[in-house]
Amino acid sequence: MQTDETFYKGFEGEPEMVFSLLEDGVLTRKFSVWDGYFSCIMSLIRPEEGWTGLAYYYNRYIGWYEEEHWRIPDLAEAYGQLEKLCPGDLRYEEAGEVLAMICNLLKRAIDHGGTVYIDYF
Repeated sequence: MQTDETFYKGFEGEPEMVFSLLEDGVLTRKFSVWDGYFSCIMSLIRPEEGWTGLAYYYNRYIGWYEEEHWRIPDLAEAYGQLEKLCPGDLRYEEAGEVLAMICNLLKRAIDHGGTVYIDYF
């Protein structure tokens, strides 16, 4: 499967996040984004009595920072955190598009019993 690199082009050599969706053990979607877009998105999440969900792993520098093919453990919680964010609050316009892509990927995984993995390069 070809990786959609739309939101990584022009940032070659900078940190890259790769999101992969597996449904029934088959890779059905894969895209890469510049880490700066992802960091911009994650900066909008505020702790709710401490860090939880995807924000917990991001702010603790664990998960995809340490493991190859890191599986997001709670897709519903990650989706819930991200879908509440307002794209207009993001520093980069493209980060809003990245946010929509990630939310769509998580929603599809939830609806179809899929698994989402993150790789960090």
